[in-house]
Amino acid sequence: MEISPKMHLTRRGGTIGSLGVLWAIGLIISVQGGMVPSATRNPNRVITYPWRGVVEMCLIITAEVFVLGWILMRPREQPLQRSRIGIAFLFLLVLCIGDLLLFSGATDLPGYMYSNALFLLVALALLVVMFLVQSLRRLKTFNTTG
Repeated sequence: MEISPKMHLTRRGGTIGSLGVLWAIGLIISVQGGMVPSATRNPNRVITYPWRGVVEMCLIITAEVFVLGWILMRPREQPLQRSRIGIAFLFLLVLCIGDLLLFSGATDLPGYMYSNALFLLVALALLVVMFLVQSLRRLKTFNTTG
């Protein structure tokens, strides 16, 4: 079945919209994580909001969403394919495992340090949903044509 240009733009818009929502969720997780201080031995110590760390984490999340979009949206002439979703899943899975082993696996860190791992888990769940939607669309197309 040939996909019309209008349907192709609608599907591409859905992917871009999903990435935008994912990016917003990542930023919210990071900003909220900044409100959770690390463990301290001095209860009288005043802890300020870690602006620099939160901004750095937001930049990391933004870069991850950019790369994820680059993987999913290539090539522009073709609709989203399950193989690209699988490649994006593997990419994020490697990042998530690395983040959990190197950064988020430690304890007593400020809350924003855990936000990237949580963001990556949400992104992996979104990719699973996208894969299932694409599989159902393909099955529906196969059943109507075959």
